[in-house]
Amino acid sequence: MTMRNGVFFIIFLPFMVAAGVLTYCVNEAQHNSTQHRPHRKGNVTHSDTAHLTIAQSSDEPNGQSLYNLTRPHFGKVPYGSEGIIRTCVNPGQIALTFDDGPYFWTELIMDELEKFRFRGTFFVTGNNQLLNRRIDDERTTYPELLRRMHRRGHQIGSHTWTHPHLAGINRTERRREMVYNEMALRNAVGLVPTYMRPPYAEWRDAGMRADLDDLGYHIVMYDVDTKDFLHNAGDRIEDSIDVFNAAVAEGGQGSYVVLCHDIREWTAKSLVPAMLKTIVERGYEAVTVGECLNDPPEFWYRDPGSERDRGE
Repeated sequence: MTMRNGVFFIIFLPFMVAAGVLTYCVNEAQHNSTQHRPHRKGNVTHSDTAHLTIAQSSDEPNGQSLYNLTRPHFGKVPYGSEGIIRTCVNPGQIALTFDDGPYFWTELIMDELEKFRFRGTFFVTGNNQLLNRRIDDERTTYPELLRRMHRRGHQIGSHTWTHPHLAGINRTERRREMVYNEMALRNAVGLVPTYMRPPYAEWRDAGMRADLDDLGYHIVMYDVDTKDFLHNAGDRIEDSIDVFNAAVAEGGQGSYVVLCHDIREWTAKSLVPAMLKTIVERGYEAVTVGECLNDPPEFWYRDPGSERDRGE
């Protein structure tokens, strides 16, 4: 290297480094924008979510706070720390349950169920930032969709406000996740659910179960996992159908709680119709979680405006 070339290299080296750093930052920003862009319509894939990973939010729903709502325990179904619900108690009944919605495909799922006069249970995530929606935003179709869900006899449960790992946050944050979702559901349908499912199927933390007990929630798991989030494509959803068909006994004498996701396109288009076909052919009926536990419908919800639920 000549003296002239050496001087040139030394002078321009900082500019070369700066240009490289700028290019890296631009590429990272584009990558992150693509990875985290919210879905507004259509399909959500497993690679996008691996279930859902949704940021924490402090965006409180409108209206009166429900932190001080009286939360008595009614009926015989266990609450919180008393026990985890994994299956139905009545032979011949299957509770089809759907997590993470509502979304674009939820109405189609309800339509399919109602063709047979069947009902499902929908565990609702209120502030689903991945889908860029809140359930109590009256500028969208979601509040009316939830009202229709309730009018038609489907059961609405809580799947938290923003879908966090409940065992990984503190008690104050857990209460906020549940109460904010209650407020949003109150704003949409006028009621607060008493049934919930923890995100990511994480139920083992004793502190979390105690908090949910204090808040007056039944914790619902499942005994059939269709894995529809892994098979969300037209050429793969048959795997989830096979899981369901293998789990459900012939002769209509079994009882099951089944996990699905109503944000999945092929769950709505293929899995639900196939499950309903099997249910009918094998002599079962599809009912809500509350019904399959013999819990009276008046115990599925709290009414923030009633004397009973205000403790008066």
